[in-house]
Parts: sequence; C-alpha cells; structure tokens
Amino acid sequence: MVKQEKLKRILMLIKERRITAYEIAAKTSLSEVGINKILNGNSTNPHQATVDILAQYLSEHHNIEENWFDKGEGIKQSMNLPSREELEGLSSSEKHEIVSKLCAFIVYNEEEFLNDKIFYNLVERKAYELMIKMMQDNSIGE
Repeated sequence: MVKQEKLKRILMLIKERRITAYEIAAKTSLSEVGINKILNGNSTNPHQATVDILAQYLSEHHNIEENWFDKGEGIKQSMNLPSREELEGLSSSEKHEIVSKLCAFIVYNEEEFLNDKIFYNLVERKAYELMIKMMQDNSIGE
C-alpha cells in the first residue's frame, strides 16, 4: 500500500507540472515507453525501484522533498534562499527573480504553510499592517 500511495503522489505531481515521459526518460534510466505506460494507467503496479527512480527524478529536478513522497506531509517543494550577504551582491532583476520564486513556492505549498500557526499569524499580521498603511495613504491624499 505504501508503494501505491507514493506512486499516486508522484503521478499527481507529474500531471500538475505537465512533465512528459520524454523529459523523465532523458534524465533517468527508465524508458519513455515504460514511463508512458505508468502515466497512462496501463501499468498500475510498477516495481518499487521504478517508483523510487521517479521520486528521485522529481526530487532532484523539480525540488520536491523526498520524504513528502512517503508520507504526503510537510512541504512538497523545497527552496534554497541566498544568505543576506549573497543577496547584497545581486542585481535588482536577480532579486526580483528570487522574490518571484519565493512567492510561487509559498503559493505551491499554501496548505502546509497555513496549517503552520506561526506562518499563518505572520501573514495575518503583515496583511493587517499593509491594510493600515493603505488606509493611511488614502487619508493623506484626501
């Protein structure tokens, strides 16, 4: 049953991200035909090694945390952020790209983040502060 749950999560991510059998085959030891059989539902009980290779591919090439496949809990996607010192050396367009990736990361993992009380309270507080600032800005312009 554990293998089937892991496979279900893998297939969900592959579908979500529109990853093709060709892309997976190009970076793994699996054949495109074999992967297509799994993706199309013609092979419903692949070997454990095949399932593990698919999980490893998603982990390495799509930043999915490996333990997410086994438990389905926690953050699906991981992200490495630069340190404060590294950020200082980046151009504004590079910083913008990092912020965009961070926003996408948060949206992609929204459910897990909102279940975290500390993160939820932080977002709620920042939204409240932003609302107050907007109200103050509007009253200044009147």
